[in-house]
This record gives sequence, C-alpha cells and structure tokens, in this order.
Amino acid sequence: MKRTVRYFKDSLRKESVEIEYDDEVPCVICGEPVIAASMGGTVVCPWCDCGKCRYCGISITVLKEEIDGGKSKREVLEHMKWHREREPERNNQLLILHRQLDAEDKEGMKQWK
Repeated sequence: MKRTVRYFKDSLRKESVEIEYDDEVPCVICGEPVIAASMGGTVVCPWCDCGKCRYCGISITVLKEEIDGGKSKREVLEHMKWHREREPERNNQLLILHRQLDAEDKEGMKQWK
C-alpha cells in the first residue's frame, strides 16, 4: 500500500519533505516488509532501525559488508527466515495492526485541523 511520510529538514520544523513509499517493500536489512517509515528512512523497517528483531525482540546488529564480509546480514536474514517459517501469519498481523493504528491517528488528527 502506498503511504506518505513527512521528514523535517531542520530542528525547528520549518521545512519538511514528504516521501511516498510502499509499506510492503522488503527492508534492506532483514528482508521483511518495511510496514512503516522509520528515522532511518523508508527502506529500513523500524525494528532494524532500533536494532531489534520484530518477532522476538533480541538485539540485532548489521555491520557494513566491508567490515565482516556480509556475515552479520546473513545471520539476520537466517534469523528472520526461521521466524517466517514458524510464524507465517505474524507479518500480516503486524501490517494490519499498523494500518489500523495509522487510520485511527489520521481520524484523531482531523479534529485538530
């Protein structure tokens, strides 16, 4: 689903830029759907941005490929595959929940306009 996020260019929030993204595109780190924009942008899911597994909450760290030859990214992808195979509906539930919360936020913001 196409979504829009606004990032502020300065700390005073005077200038901003809106970016359109697809919430079902895979995260460049874990390969799972992005679901929501994060401070890291629209190509990294919020969980990877915070260094946590979306399924079990363990800390994950991915180093640049030049540093570890891609080992840490492979380990994260294997970890996510393990969850995906055991909990196939979990991502769909997260996507539905996020969309419901987003709709509620938009409805709540209408009263302030």
